[in-house]
Amino acid sequence: MPASYATKVNLFIVWIAILMAAINAFQRRFTEAKKDEKLEEANNILLKLSISDEITGIPNMNYFLSQALECLHDKKTDISKMLFLFIDIENFKNFNEKYGFMEGNELLRSVADAVQEVFKGDTVARFSNDNFVVFAKDDKICTKLTHIEKVLLNYGNEIKMKLKTGAYRPENRDILPIVACDHARYACYSIKKHFEKYFCEYSEEMDNDLHRKQYIINNIDKALEKKYIKVYYQPVMNATSGKLAGMEALARWDDPEFGFLVPGVFINTLEEYREIHKLDMYVLNQVCMDIVESMKDGSQVVPVSVNFSRMDFEVFDLANEVEKVLALYGIDKKYIHVEITESAITENDDKLQDAMDRFRKSGYSLWLDDFGSGYSGLNVLKEYDFDVMKIDMKFLHNFDGNEKTRVILRNIITLAKDIVMLTLTEGVETKDVSDFLTEIGCEKLQGFFFGKPMPRSEIMEKIRTGVYVLESV
Repeated sequence: MPASYATKVNLFIVWIAILMAAINAFQRRFTEAKKDEKLEEANNILLKLSISDEITGIPNMNYFLSQALECLHDKKTDISKMLFLFIDIENFKNFNEKYGFMEGNELLRSVADAVQEVFKGDTVARFSNDNFVVFAKDDKICTKLTHIEKVLLNYGNEIKMKLKTGAYRPENRDILPIVACDHARYACYSIKKHFEKYFCEYSEEMDNDLHRKQYIINNIDKALEKKYIKVYYQPVMNATSGKLAGMEALARWDDPEFGFLVPGVFINTLEEYREIHKLDMYVLNQVCMDIVESMKDGSQVVPVSVNFSRMDFEVFDLANEVEKVLALYGIDKKYIHVEITESAITENDDKLQDAMDRFRKSGYSLWLDDFGSGYSGLNVLKEYDFDVMKIDMKFLHNFDGNEKTRVILRNIITLAKDIVMLTLTEGVETKDVSDFLTEIGCEKLQGFFFGKPMPRSEIMEKIRTGVYVLESV
């Protein structure tokens, strides 16, 4: 029996409904598929960002560390033939300043591409700034680095750029890649000031040096608290009268675990890690306490020169801090001389100039320490005002064997007088040297000929017994 008209209409409506449902289902699945595709694409982008350096596009340190760790733990890897490399672009900062960050980033990308190409198949990454790291087989390393360096030639000759590279050979599989990179970086930075050296492998000596530095930084607070660091005093003599004109305060660190630490080592380390202000303020406080003790027991009060690092001026308002310490102990400014090392002074330093002006206006005597140890001595004399010039002991090296020594010293002292500065020569070890310096007009002398650095008790005993006669302050 043929379907009625109404039945046909109903069937058509059902068909339309089924068709629409199918279309909706398709559309929904299609949309979900697109979403999944976009999500996958987004995930891929995020993944790439998480393992890639933003500027150069090569792997970043997160990826490098994970890959290097896998490689180290892979028994197939012969670690005796592997090297961690730390690559630094020398003078990149000057290039950036001259040409701008856009050009600088372009150069970084070019070097990064060259690193990835030359060390294809090895683990590479941008470490930070203008530094790259590589974990590769020890095979024609210097040749590969030379190839990378050729990229720098494409960026003009006005800024001379070279690669400095440090290397570290892992001793075992347990070494953390970040520690290995740090060792390679240490090797690299050890040759930064050696213009003729461009590659250096981490050595046992460097390892000892690094551990010593780490010990110093990790233990400086404890050493100050426990008084492992003590203040010694070295006499400063009036060249004409032979009387004691003052003393220099010097830090000595005798550690119960590490032993005696050479002053030059721990002072340089504290400056490098910007911790030197802790030591300098500790010495100033100890000097003030010693002066107060002299006042209390009726001993003669001797003026003391205290060394301050260039870093002290950057960390805080040094002039204000010194004022507060002297006010705390009630010390007259005439008993404290402020010493600043020549090598620490740079031209056109407004902060340093301002601090020195305030020191001078407050009545402190300013001493220029280690004159002649650096290359900017005459510029320092031109830009800054000091009361006393301390001539570096290096000028006395081979005093008898080098005729130029006497001529140079004579002229330095004449120059100082012409610009109204007193002179003090360090490192005097013989009577002949003392007599010569006195003859040419050097006002103050310091060195082993007059006395080594010694504890306060020892030098005060020598004053009490007349070994040193204090001139009037």
